[in-house]
Amino acid sequence: MANKNFILIYITVIVLASCSKTNTLNETDYPYEATIVGMGDKCSYYVLNILNISGDIIIHSGVYFANELNSKFHGENPLTGSGYEGTRIKLNCSLIKDQTVNCEFMGQIIPFVEVIAASVDENQEEGVDQRKKNNSSTCLPFRKVYGTNQYDINQDSITDIEFIFNNWTGYNEDSVWTFSDLSINSFGNLIFFTDGKPVTALRGDTIKYDGILSGDWDNFRPGTYLLRYWHRTATWDETYWKFGETGYLKLLISSDNLYHTAWIQFSVDLDSSCKCSVTVLDSYFNPLPNQNCIVGLK
Repeated sequence: MANKNFILIYITVIVLASCSKTNTLNETDYPYEATIVGMGDKCSYYVLNILNISGDIIIHSGVYFANELNSKFHGENPLTGSGYEGTRIKLNCSLIKDQTVNCEFMGQIIPFVEVIAASVDENQEEGVDQRKKNNSSTCLPFRKVYGTNQYDINQDSITDIEFIFNNWTGYNEDSVWTFSDLSINSFGNLIFFTDGKPVTALRGDTIKYDGILSGDWDNFRPGTYLLRYWHRTATWDETYWKFGETGYLKLLISSDNLYHTAWIQFSVDLDSSCKCSVTVLDSYFNPLPNQNCIVGLK
């Protein structure tokens, strides 16, 4: 009987020790995978799209702000260089329940996690991205535009136009409307549009300018959006520009306080890993101010 009690006690100790080992996470245990998305809006917190691989019910798979991420890496720290967006990492973290920092991601309030430890995931194969893995039916927009983010049309080492995401929120009596717009912004330059949307020019169109902004030229503005992402429905609005579409825009480029006619041809694409990319295919800048030019011709 004494031997049976001893065996029972021994088994109980082993089981308890095993459970304790399973439920206690060390700093270098990594129960989560994540992709570094970028930075939050108007704050210095990194955004992670976390995949829960531990079965823990406290932190669900989804998008979180990461507190103190930069100082928590074992080995290589991907945040010390550029191009960290899309890097996959392994991490141990805990949920922060009471976070008073005013910070949003793409117009949305998301929870915070405190990172205990992190490491770059050795599995960085191309085309595999937690942003797509966690959102298989939709692609969240990100502040970073891949491909041609800025472009210098007249090659004078001054940026003429920029492609970037802008976020805005509208309100009415019973609804909140949060959007992210892929915009084309200019720096002292003008883009032709009507009714709030860019007008896609046709090859062979004449861009006329005689030095006076009047009449149709009132429709030139310093920027407009191309695509819109509606957070409420998690869908892209391709009314103004379509993914994969190639088109021309008419431009007036400011140089030495004079305007020059110009055009740009580009496409906007969303790749398999949910990265929005802009590819500039061609452009032209008329070196003579106040002179016409033909879209598509140089």
